[in-house]
Amino acid sequence: MTGGGPERETFHGPEFPEHDESRPMTRGPQCDGTRPLAGDRCPAGPWRLIRDLERDGVWHMAVDEVVARAVGRREAPPTLRLYTWDPPAVSVGYFQDAGAEIDLERCRALGFDVVRRPTGGRAVLHHRELTYAISCPADHPMVTGSVERTYEAISLGLAAGIRLLGVDAALVPPGDASRTAAGRDHRSAACFQSAARYEILAGSRKLVGSAQVRRWGAVLQHGSILISVDPALHAAVFRYPRAGGETAARRRFAARTTGLRELLAREIDPEEVAASVIRGMTEVLGCEFYSGELGEKEKEEAENLAGTRRRSPIP
Repeated sequence: MTGGGPERETFHGPEFPEHDESRPMTRGPQCDGTRPLAGDRCPAGPWRLIRDLERDGVWHMAVDEVVARAVGRREAPPTLRLYTWDPPAVSVGYFQDAGAEIDLERCRALGFDVVRRPTGGRAVLHHRELTYAISCPADHPMVTGSVERTYEAISLGLAAGIRLLGVDAALVPPGDASRTAAGRDHRSAACFQSAARYEILAGSRKLVGSAQVRRWGAVLQHGSILISVDPALHAAVFRYPRAGGETAARRRFAARTTGLRELLAREIDPEEVAASVIRGMTEVLGCEFYSGELGEKEKEEAENLAGTRRRSPIP
């Protein structure tokens, strides 16, 4: 990942304490039933909505960074971008050792890209999912609280959208050691083998994984909403120090994650998920969206950044 070094505040769900399943998960508009969302709701003023389906991982990570920078400079409005990946890709966290934790040779054989995110956390295989990316100024009322409160507010909007599809999605509340199916695994390099507070689950299985960075005068949070899960494929892209590790990981993925297709027992496409996410964010957070696209300066910066990264292997 080009750009600055580690002088950033990053957050990824599994870095927080986890859920005790004896406590109810959150479904309503207030996480603990007593306090309002961070900044209450999105203030008056439109958010740009960009649909950017079927682009590759290098492009998506370049655009996420470029949009966050533009938003931080007040050259672009707060932005929600919804996208899919073609070809599938593994994204690794900003501080992750890709060579040690990802089977790069197998990824190449499968035709999967490997890209580095500007956010922290663990690796994700982006395959059969809808990805969201939210960028807003660091002083925006929705994000001026703590990192946790921002994560909570955004997750409430996402969960509301997912529930509109007919899935009983809920947030894991803070406080206790996890005993959910998606409980924490400190040893795993995979994001979707862990769940922590304010993660979005369906039942006890992880459905959405997110990461956040505060930098460039902006807050960027992006994450994966799983449409369908292939445990064998998710397990195949990682390295394992011991024999039998991949088989065990495949079982953990099957037990700890789920997708919308599995939950709804029907086919569902990214456009349907996107429409529900937009509606959920509007109803719960009060965001007003208009369809937009990258500005000319953003396009030029994204093309230059993506071009630089295509010429250099992932560090």
